[in-house]
Amino acid sequence: MLADYQTPFCLVHEIPAALNPNVPMLRPHAPPGLNLNLTFLGNLKMLLLTASLLLTAMPTSTTPAQEEGIQKVLDDIYLGVSHEAKMEPDWAAFERAFLPQATLVLPYRPGTDPKVETLQEFIASYREALKNQEVSDQGFFERCAGFEATIFGNVATVVSVYEARTVESQEIPDRVGLDMVQMIMTPNGWKAVSLITDFEREGNPLPAPFAAMRNPERESTKKISFPAQLKELSVIGGNWREFLNREKLRVGVYHLAVGAEDVQSPHKEDEIYYVVSGKGSFTSGEKHMEVKAGDVIFVPAMESHRFYDISKDLELLVLFVRKQKS
Repeated sequence: MLADYQTPFCLVHEIPAALNPNVPMLRPHAPPGLNLNLTFLGNLKMLLLTASLLLTAMPTSTTPAQEEGIQKVLDDIYLGVSHEAKMEPDWAAFERAFLPQATLVLPYRPGTDPKVETLQEFIASYREALKNQEVSDQGFFERCAGFEATIFGNVATVVSVYEARTVESQEIPDRVGLDMVQMIMTPNGWKAVSLITDFEREGNPLPAPFAAMRNPERESTKKISFPAQLKELSVIGGNWREFLNREKLRVGVYHLAVGAEDVQSPHKEDEIYYVVSGKGSFTSGEKHMEVKAGDVIFVPAMESHRFYDISKDLELLVLFVRKQKS
């Protein structure tokens, strides 16, 4: 399933054993009474701090076998959640990638508590979601676009750039994000013990080094499904989803339900709205107008504007045009 994609970019570091063993966060010793399941449930902050320290350590060369082993775990993770329409993922591959005690933290909305699941709880939740016909009627395909790994003895911190698609052959992914995976070496090779993930969205872009791993030179002419973008927006929540970001252009979908309050602020770029469906009113500067399906609205940069009196759900295609740098 993943073989058709080109080999992802990867950068692997190994922390020399000569590093000061008295630095607490880098010591390869577990505290007394360590229980993997409880540790990952109760010490997420410690894991993330450890990851940041590991990724800034001095890199040295590593073996191809180390790269290959980590890549295999990532391939199994993404193969293990990918599936054709009306099919289930390869759960055997997914379980093969993890220790049985592993935990996963999925994306969550700001202001809400994170949901930490065991491996089997995650699989059960996924299977329950697939009972929804709207979900099962479309495929889901995830792949690793590149990763960076830091290895210290028997432990590894891996940051993987993932791309998710509802159609395996589509060029532009529906979602891009980062998976932060903690791995340990076992007699059966590398195994993941925790996975924490989040996705790219407005105000939360991929950090530049990881964005560069996505091989932008592969991008070309694209066909993008507006209904698919709206569906993704309904899944992640909120009313805005950006699906294209280029040097001079940003494009996204904007949804406002009947009676919703539009609280957006002025933008630094010129903006164009195309009303795909819906009906309401719009104000920009001192102008007021009724808007409906088929209307195109231009708003100059830094001009206050908003939609109001929405009588039928508004579904809008939005383009931001960046000005040339002088």
